[in-house]
Amino acid sequence: MAVLSVKQSWSMSSAGGDAVRRTGARGFTVLLDGADDIDRATLLGQTAPGIPRVGEAHPADGWLRAGRAQVSVRSPILLEVRVDYAVQTGGGADNPLLARPTRRWTWAVSQEEVDRAYDGKPIVNSAGQPFDMLPVAEFVDPVLEIGRNEAADNPALRIKYAAEGGAINSDPFYGAQPGQARMLAIEAEEVQSGNFIYWHKTYRVQFRAGPAGEPDSAKKAWCRRVLDQGTWGARIVQAATAGQSQLVQQIRKFVDERGFPLDRPVLLDGHGALLARGQAPTYLYFERGPRLPFGIFHL
Repeated sequence: MAVLSVKQSWSMSSAGGDAVRRTGARGFTVLLDGADDIDRATLLGQTAPGIPRVGEAHPADGWLRAGRAQVSVRSPILLEVRVDYAVQTGGGADNPLLARPTRRWTWAVSQEEVDRAYDGKPIVNSAGQPFDMLPVAEFVDPVLEIGRNEAADNPALRIKYAAEGGAINSDPFYGAQPGQARMLAIEAEEVQSGNFIYWHKTYRVQFRAGPAGEPDSAKKAWCRRVLDQGTWGARIVQAATAGQSQLVQQIRKFVDERGFPLDRPVLLDGHGALLARGQAPTYLYFERGPRLPFGIFHL
């Protein structure tokens, strides 16, 4: 005897004049591979994956907590399960969801290659060329840690914001402009305290100002920056195709004064052409992670 599937079939809620009188209920259908014992079937219905446990929060109302599941055996393979919800009794001070969030500022220290000085000037040799090996500098970034109790967890949302090393803020956050904050982690721990079951969440956000002297510096704070160089170049030329003249991109290998292909990269201008002598090196910026709103967490 095993559970094949669990599906929610209905849900309802009722709000009274105050929070204490709020109630709710949810119904589920549980499909078995066959039941020959009603007590065993009842236990499977109460413990099947997806059936709320006693004390678990209602998905749409964190104040409502589940009671014991009531199981009706409709056939040897079909169970109907009803879970009633009510606001837990007890003084407000006992409710962990009312606890004040904690906030702590700390630091993250990292060693990273640098291609610009603190004032934004490129780090190059006396001929204006970048060094083969970039110097390494210490970065010290402020990190905000916020801990709070929540009624439910959303693993999919946590995974989404942890993608590619952490989401970048697309909206202002704690005084930081869009692009300056990176979500390091959202940790979640299920906790039971008396009759309360809740999730303790810890949010860690790292801040960085952005490259000095760059347009839209804040938006580039967490971008990966790469020197524009290579042994191949690109140019736009006019070509005739099917009797019509149009602009096309032409890729070509750079050669030296003797006509031999270059085996070392040369600096480019950001458009695929050779960088003019005396011009500052060009850097390309690539997104490090998804840009998502941090305001949805109401931190």
